[in-house]
Amino acid sequence: MAMDTRTLFAQRRALLRAALEPLIGAGKLPDQVLVTLDQLYARHRYLEAERIAGLALWVGKESRTMWHETCFESFGTFLRASLTVVQGLAMIATQHAGDAPARDAFLSTCGLSPPFYTRCAQLGQRVGALTAESLPDRGRRVSQLLHWFSGVEAPTELGPRQAAVWSASKAVHTGVETAAAEALQAIHTVSHCLWQVWLQRAWTPSVSSCEVFLEQELGVGATLGQALIALGQERTVWDVHPHPLARLEVVVTLLAHPTTASRTATGD
Repeated sequence: MAMDTRTLFAQRRALLRAALEPLIGAGKLPDQVLVTLDQLYARHRYLEAERIAGLALWVGKESRTMWHETCFESFGTFLRASLTVVQGLAMIATQHAGDAPARDAFLSTCGLSPPFYTRCAQLGQRVGALTAESLPDRGRRVSQLLHWFSGVEAPTELGPRQAAVWSASKAVHTGVETAAAEALQAIHTVSHCLWQVWLQRAWTPSVSSCEVFLEQELGVGATLGQALIALGQERTVWDVHPHPLARLEVVVTLLAHPTTASRTATGD
């Protein structure tokens, strides 16, 4: 005799509970997941129950690992590459001191605006290693650095400067360009990852809202987090200028001064 629908879903419910309970016991999911699952099954809302359970399993097993590791590594890359950029620009500014034509030629070639170039050079003279051990701390450091880049906040001393790694002018220029490209790639990776997290509502059911996720789990706060999410769906901004330094300035400006349109894109 064929198994009736209620018996089938009862068995599936037992299997889902068995898969979810270890994740809850490990602290990867809240107890409320099972309460919600039981409530939905009791109301015979089987498909909704299994959708919620499937999402919870994805979050508990794969999703958090994916976005957590991606953002952790990419934030670290952005901080290291950005430090190389500002220290390199500080060296270039020193080389061009008193030589306005050389300075102007460099800015014309790389596409940087004079105010951004000056801020970066000054930042490179003051900032030491940009390190953080946890993902939220790295997120807060990235947010701070973006505000310094854009002039929203004045930079502060963060420790002794690292020794210069270049000995020739050409090597400095090449190193700065390479570091700018690495910083851009890191931000692109984070923004695309967070866009996918937002699409899939992957912060649920571990935290109550996207804002809480951006503040507590990621450390960037709601404003910068929403700007990153909005940037993740963009296609044209990454190729707006052929030179990586100029593209970096554009991206930094977009993130540090998010528009209403960017916030609307995330549904807030």
